[in-house]
Amino acid sequence: FKFSTQTLSVVMICSILLYLVSIQLLYFASLRLDIVYKNPDSLWFEIERGMAGSLIVAPIVTATVCVFSLIRFMENHKYV
Repeated sequence: FKFSTQTLSVVMICSILLYLVSIQLLYFASLRLDIVYKNPDSLWFEIERGMAGSLIVAPIVTATVCVFSLIRFMENHKYV
C-alpha cells in the first residue's frame, strides 16, 4: 500500500489522541473504583461499582472501534 503523507499524519495524530483519552479514562475509572471500594456496602455502592466498571470497558471498546475505523479510512484513502 502507498499512502499520502497527509493520510499517515492524520492516522498518527488520531492514534495518539485515542491512546491519550483511553489511558486517562481508564486511570480516572480506576481511581473512582478505589474510592467506591472504601465505602460501606449499600445500594449506592453497587450502582457506583457498576458505573466504574462501565467506565473501564468503554475506552477499550471505543478504542477497538476507532482502530477499525482508522484502518478502513486508510484503505479508502490510498495514494495512487
